[in-house]
Amino acid sequence: MRDDERAIRALILAWHAATARGDIEAVLDLMTDDVVFLVAGQPPMRGREAFARGLRQVLDTHRIASGGDIQEIAVSGDLVLLERTRGDDRTARRRRTDASQRQLLSVFRRGDDGRWRLARYANARCESVRLCGILSAAIAPASSAFRFRCEARPCAHP
Repeated sequence: MRDDERAIRALILAWHAATARGDIEAVLDLMTDDVVFLVAGQPPMRGREAFARGLRQVLDTHRIASGGDIQEIAVSGDLVLLERTRGDDRTARRRRTDASQRQLLSVFRRGDDGRWRLARYANARCESVRLCGILSAAIAPASSAFRFRCEARPCAHP
């Protein structure tokens, strides 16, 4: 396993641990200032502060335990494309209220300080990866190094 791949895996573990602790500042430190989150059925969340507001609202009433499996890590210079599944358990008032599994496509960018940070994030509620077109448009300002090829699969979600 290459150093870049190890660093991305460590970042994912740090993200899950910080979220479980409710440490919003630690989570924000793992993303770029211009981060964009694309979640099915929601308008884009642009920037750290938009994400922080949403996470604070959730953590005010819930605890989140998350994990997942990495399917692919592709490194190209100072960008990494990561495909993975993520499962979340949300607990409110000591009872589980939501469990979900989602397909994710993320782009990480290496900063001038040498650290990898999340730059773009696309979250689907099903296996259809229309994410390819969405994500390629979202990362265009970051780089044109990646070209996405997507095989469309039927999806019940918009």
